[in-house]
Amino acid sequence: MSKFSRLGIVAGLMILSVWATLRGRPAPLDLVNPNPDNTQPIAALLPDWQPAPGDPPAQIVLTSRRAEPRGSHSLDFVLLNSGSSPLYFSGYRPDSYQGGMPVGQIGPLYTQERKVGGAWQKVFIGWCGTGEERRRLLPGQAGRFRVFQDPNEFPLRIGVPCLRSESAPYRDAEIVWSKALSLPPQGEDEPAPSTAIERRTTR
Repeated sequence: MSKFSRLGIVAGLMILSVWATLRGRPAPLDLVNPNPDNTQPIAALLPDWQPAPGDPPAQIVLTSRRAEPRGSHSLDFVLLNSGSSPLYFSGYRPDSYQGGMPVGQIGPLYTQERKVGGAWQKVFIGWCGTGEERRRLLPGQAGRFRVFQDPNEFPLRIGVPCLRSESAPYRDAEIVWSKALSLPPQGEDEPAPSTAIERRTTR
């Protein structure tokens, strides 16, 4: 491709982005964002992370947690793929949020379970379908997401249903679970959790 051809493509993308902005619509993400998955290398989000022997390739790692002023707790997670093949999950496009998502942030439609009487019970989450699509997590990539949680819902665990194939039906998804999280004493952080994978049987 000649230098002039490359300049023409760049100019065309800039014009498309400006046109979409003037019309009040976001330009197609895969044309204006060099990484449409909006993920980052694992090392960029988890500089000290190293896989342990026997760890599954898909993991959810808790990176921080804190009590919010109104009593809720915010939990920051990273979903990572240390395997050799892509993972697919249901989530929101970066342009579904006003102003877009910061680089490295993802919006998975996670599931949640609360431990009651020694057994895990599913917690209903009413996700909005606007902007939802099948998202991709390439090998060696990771994305962070945040969960706001009522303190009365602990202990809990957060899971992201993942598929090994882009065309696989949702019923074949496997849930990548975080470690079980308990409500810590005020001012203390939860340590980074181990993870487990469980086959999803119902949506």
